[in-house]
Amino acid sequence: MHTSKFLRNFAVENRKTMSENKMNWARIWEITRKYILNKYIIVLLVFGVVMIFVGNQSAVQRVRRARTIDSLRTERDMYYDRSQRLDDKLRALRSSKDSLERFARERYLMHCENEDVYIVKDSE
Repeated sequence: MHTSKFLRNFAVENRKTMSENKMNWARIWEITRKYILNKYIIVLLVFGVVMIFVGNQSAVQRVRRARTIDSLRTERDMYYDRSQRLDDKLRALRSSKDSLERFARERYLMHCENEDVYIVKDSE
């Protein structure tokens, strides 16, 4: 008997707290409904969604274009540096006959007549 009394009291208390919670949520909903259903707020939200997600000038498109521009700038700088290095090598080759001969011997394994060429490779 003692257990059933406890369960009845618990059920009554639980019903009270549940009804209080429902009342609190109802009050909160009434307060927020005024602001959510305000026509100006609705128009601002629709405008914000359109500006962020829709169209060619949307924020999403701008971020994509900015990333593309950054990658293209990086690639341009890489090619510019490479071009500068190759121009320096070309100037060095054109500067003297000895540097041109050295380049031909190292790169294309050219040699003069009556000359032996030995290729030594690392065993890495």
